[in-house]
Amino acid sequence: MPADGVKTLDFPHRLIERQIMAVPKRKTSRARRDARRSTHAGSAPSVVECPYCHSPKIPHRVCPNCGMYKGRQVLEVEE
Repeated sequence: MPADGVKTLDFPHRLIERQIMAVPKRKTSRARRDARRSTHAGSAPSVVECPYCHSPKIPHRVCPNCGMYKGRQVLEVEE
């Protein structure tokens, strides 16, 4: 081992410095693993009814059917 503490391996005609990696001391339990993954689930987008044309729309967005948002005509909708 060299004096600086980094181990080297002689691999096909060259020297490779071995990286010291972080390795877990213990196996992660199923409970801990599943608790970590509990926030990974996706969810369906929420849908509300447009107060003007009563068609479904995503909240806080312009209605794609009538073009209204917060009581104002924002988009010109071709009918």
